Amino acid sequence: MDKHPYRTLLVLLAAGTTIFVLGFFLILFAVTAFTGLRFDSSVVDFYPWIAGAGALFGFERWWAYESGGVNPFHDR
Repeated sequence: MDKHPYRTLLVLLAAGTTIFVLGFFLILFAVTAFTGLRFDSSVVDFYPWIAGAGALFGFERWWAYESGGVNPFHDR
C-alpha cells in the first residue's frame, strides 16, 4: 500500500492533465505550422475539456496503482 495515496493522486492527476494539454497544444501547433491554418479563439475553449480528460486518465492510473496493478476499467 502507498503511504501517501493523496499525494500520489495529485501527482497522477497533474501528470495526466499535463500530458493531455501538452499533446493537444503540440497537435494544434503542428497543424498551424505545417498547413498555415489559423484557428479562432474557440479552440482555447476546448482546453478545459482536454484537461478534464487528462485528469480522468490520471485518476484511472491512480486507481489501478492503488488496486495493485489491476485496472478497474479494463481488467475484470
